[in-house]
Amino acid sequence: MTKSNIYIFNIYRAPLGNFQIFLLLENILMLFMNPNPEFIIGSDTNINYLVGTYRKSQLNSLLISYSLFDTVGFPTRIQNTTISATDNTLRDFYSQGNFVIFPVYNGLSGHDAQLIMMHDTCLYEHIYNIINIRIINGNLLNDFKYGLSFELWEDIFSEEEVNYHM
Repeated sequence: MTKSNIYIFNIYRAPLGNFQIFLLLENILMLFMNPNPEFIIGSDTNINYLVGTYRKSQLNSLLISYSLFDTVGFPTRIQNTTISATDNTLRDFYSQGNFVIFPVYNGLSGHDAQLIMMHDTCLYEHIYNIINIRIINGNLLNDFKYGLSFELWEDIFSEEEVNYHM
């Protein structure tokens, strides 16, 4: 088995976020280019992957240049009468047969999660591991709920188009 580095990270583009700035994702990908890199990128791009759009084509062109492809072919958001796949897990071409991906209804947000199961992958333990832990307790949950109480949800629940264009 060839040893390679696996880079796992998440990206997000706000629905009103500048798409051209988002495409600077390329700068991040260039930082990690070395022999045999493998990427697993969780994403909420707010680009519906179930339909063909110009933005989807632009993003796919960038991803293909780094041997990346989208893996989610199922809806990740079902809202009233609309379905979309704005969340995706991006993977490199070379690992195409080494994983399967499933939708996971989590009940925590308007978006479903994805579970990726990788096969034939050996992880090597490094001496220096950095682990960030967020402790969820009653006080933190109350603060979160209090903060949410000030949000205006009408715009979110009434919106049918996930690809907002300014």
